[in-house]
Amino acid sequence: MAPAPRSAGFARRQRITRPAEFKRAFADGCRSAAGPLVLISVANGCEHARLGLAVPKRWVRLAVDRNRIKRLAREFFRTHAAEVKGRDLVLLVRGGVDGWDNPRFRAALTALWGQHLRQCAASSSS
Repeated sequence: MAPAPRSAGFARRQRITRPAEFKRAFADGCRSAAGPLVLISVANGCEHARLGLAVPKRWVRLAVDRNRIKRLAREFFRTHAAEVKGRDLVLLVRGGVDGWDNPRFRAALTALWGQHLRQCAASSSS
């Protein structure tokens, strides 16, 4: 019998879970914004990257839409986490993403990711 395929899950060690960790990211983090998406990152002192998601009901009314956004963000993070080892990332979603389909959200997140990497690399080297 073949071994079971490895899960592409979102382990607890990959998550920002404590309110103090979110506060630290919001207070001290490098911030990039593109439309309704804001990406914040800060060094975390670990060997791996962690992700925190802030998708408030105020901006994304339906639970199915909030869950879809979080699922797409986790999927994107899993494929790109190696690029930001040792950092906490927080994705904040503001108003205006309700009507977005999956390809549009992925494209916006990819553009924001590239912008964020360039911006934070420039700010950390100066």
